[in-house]
Amino acid sequence: MSRRICADASRRPPLPMLALAPAIETLCHRLSRMPTAIEIAIELDVDLLEATQAMLAANAYTSDSLDTSAYDSDDEYAPSVANTLGAEDCGYRITEEALTLAPLLDELPPRERLVLHLRFFGDQTQAQIAERLGVSQMQVSRIISRTLAQLRARALPRED
Repeated sequence: MSRRICADASRRPPLPMLALAPAIETLCHRLSRMPTAIEIAIELDVDLLEATQAMLAANAYTSDSLDTSAYDSDDEYAPSVANTLGAEDCGYRITEEALTLAPLLDELPPRERLVLHLRFFGDQTQAQIAERLGVSQMQVSRIISRTLAQLRARALPRED
């Protein structure tokens, strides 16, 4: 089957990219500028679409370093392409904190765990929690302060 396709005079094999570079170089010397796609197509005796596709394919074989500047300017500081890509994802920090706190919360006495849950996840005021537990608002405030201090002390690394 491949012999029949290649033998077909109306169907030409694709323009080799190796023929593209010498043709562009010849035209650059002759024209004293970069040639257009039409000029390259005429030089290689191919249609414009084929020349354009070969030029696009040739560009796919070249790559720029991520360490080069991302801007074409004379600024004092032009960050590299690598420094302009990506951003810090706050989701990692939140996940890390949740993974750190989960076992510590499980170790709390049920009453302290309930108070924290109602305050921070149930959006209840200290007065509402106090009424529900049958204690004063001041006691709820002290429970929250003491429990958060304990969690903080256990969760944060010690600086010796």
